[in-house]
Formats: sequence, C-alpha cells, structure tokens
Amino acid sequence: MLRNTIEVEMLRIQDPSTEEFSLHNAVYNEARTRRDWVWEYATHLPSLSVFTVAKHRNRIVGTQGMLPIYLNIRGQRHLTGKSESSLMERDYRGGTIFRDLYAYAMAICEAQGMCCVWGFTSAVSVWRDKLGFSVYEGVMQTYALALTRGPIPETKGRKRGALSRSALSTASTLFYLYCLIRRTFFKKIQNVDHENFVVEEKLRNISDLDRLYERLRVRNDEMIHIVLHPEYISWRITENPNVKYRTCFLYDGELLRAYTYLNIDKDNVVRLTDFTAEDEVSAVVLLDYLLTVLSMDKVRFLLFMGNIKNPLIREVLSVFKKAGFFRLGTFRMSFVLKNISCEESLNQVSNWYMNGLWTEGYQW
Repeated sequence: MLRNTIEVEMLRIQDPSTEEFSLHNAVYNEARTRRDWVWEYATHLPSLSVFTVAKHRNRIVGTQGMLPIYLNIRGQRHLTGKSESSLMERDYRGGTIFRDLYAYAMAICEAQGMCCVWGFTSAVSVWRDKLGFSVYEGVMQTYALALTRGPIPETKGRKRGALSRSALSTASTLFYLYCLIRRTFFKKIQNVDHENFVVEEKLRNISDLDRLYERLRVRNDEMIHIVLHPEYISWRITENPNVKYRTCFLYDGELLRAYTYLNIDKDNVVRLTDFTAEDEVSAVVLLDYLLTVLSMDKVRFLLFMGNIKNPLIREVLSVFKKAGFFRLGTFRMSFVLKNISCEESLNQVSNWYMNGLWTEGYQW
C-alpha cells in the first residue's frame, strides 16, 4: 500500500555520483563505477543520452536509461533509444512507480526526437502489460560451436548433483564430437575459390561499410540496422573499456564482402559480436578463416547471437550450422519495442538485423 501512495521525485541525471550505479551493483552483484556510467551514458552522443531516477526521501529507488542509437530504417537515418538500467528496489515494486519513471524517460526521448525505444529483456510481462511495448519473445537466439572438449558455456559454474554432472559431461563430449565431425565435413565440402579474398584487421575506409549495407538493403529494402558511423564504432568497438575486440574485414578486390567483431574472454570463449556477410560464399570464407585462426589460439567455444526471424541472420546461421554450430536453448532474449513516430514496417521483427552488437557492450 505504501508504494502506491508515497511521493517519488523523478530526475534526469547527467553528472553521476556513486549513488546512481549502487542500485545496479546491489541487484546484479557487480562493481560498476563512475567510469562505467560515463562510458555508457556520457561518451556517445551525451546530449541525447537519457538517464532518469526515482527518488524517495532523497534515496534512489529506481533507474531507467535510454542510450541514443542511430538506426537505418528503410534507407533513412533515425534517432532511437535503447532501453537500459531498468531497475527498481524490491520494496518499491508492484505499484506505479516504475511505470511513472518509464513514462518520464519516454517523454524526454520523444522530446529529443527519438522515433522509437527498444531493448532486450526476460521480464516480458512488465513491458507488454505495464508499459505497452510490442514484445517478440525469444527471437534473440544463441548458437555455439565447440573447438575443444569441456563444459558447455550455458552449464558452466552451475551446481549439479553427481548424476547430473556425469550426464552433463557426456552431453559436452557428444556436443564436441558432433561439432568436430561437422567442422571437418564443412572444410572438406567447401567449393570456394579463396584466391581473390583477403582478410585484413583494419577497415580500409569507413565508406566500405556503407557500401556493404547499401548492397544488403537492395536485397531487403525494409532492413533495419545500426548506422555504423565512426563515432559509434569508436565508442562501441575500438575504444570500449570493457571488452577488447578483434576485427576482421574480408575484401574481394576493392569491395568489403564480410566482416566480424569478436572478443575472447578469460575462459577462452569467443563471442562473435557481429558477423555480417554479403552472401553465402563470403560467410563461408570468413568463417573458415576464423576457425583456422581461433583453433591455433586454443579457443574452446564460439558463440553467436542473432534475431532468428531476420532473413540475413538466418543466412549466416545456415552457414554456421553446416560448420557445427548448435542452438543453446537457455541462451535467448526477447526483443521489446515502443513505436513513437515511425512507420508500421518498424513493427515487423523480421526487418530488424540484430546481433550481439545491439547489446549493452559489457560482454558481447
């Protein structure tokens, strides 16, 4: 009853103190600092970034942030907001405080010209029933490839009984053998002339990415993708303080045909944050290159996450499956969307070309 009657102050924060991320650390048992907040909310398009809090008796009880992301929607650049930091202290949940805080943040987004707000969540009922978002359940799926024997990533670190551990060990071994057979078969059946392709660590010119996506949009004129302008790439990839990325660009003569951003964590698990290819041939060549290089680096697993409803992601997954990638059932997220002022094609989830690049940037 208290949470429905108390007076809560709504504020937009643009210069944080420790208090602004203490709620996040308490909920997720992490140790984010002011540096994390500054990178996430005050480095990329800081004047458009939104971070709001709900205060009761001068104590922060809820937070809601929106990261400004430019998307290309049907060939046109639009400012959008990525929903993040959606948190509410346990004792204040169940009433209208979170809904009111979200409405406050949304009003700022709309005033700044954001045409939609989107994000990823597992709490789909909150976004659908309380916030009025369109919810696309489980569309962000994760696929894995084992390069060595060992615990499957989604089971690592969980406490299991002896019988369960034995079953998991057997499953992990079978998974590895399946991947080994598929990967070997994948290399043998390739009928691709690699002679004209070259993989380089650096992009020759930023316009190469633009031209690649122009060709991809010819195939799907309703495609929605992140605008990969230099400032975004610097913030999200090359100058990211949380994740160290490798970049690989596949050139066919003067044309960029495919690229990937990837990171290797402390457990030698690779996350393919972005793997984009113009066609199946380019995807095969780049993946073959990665498998060769990463095998020498003693990588244990490769992970890739993407929107399984999108036709371009499905093409990439088709190649990955031939090489042995297998879907991890519990590694999935739902996509949520609030259309403020965009055309109806925005609501077709198959138009959204989403992969790990669309996440917050702390793991992928």
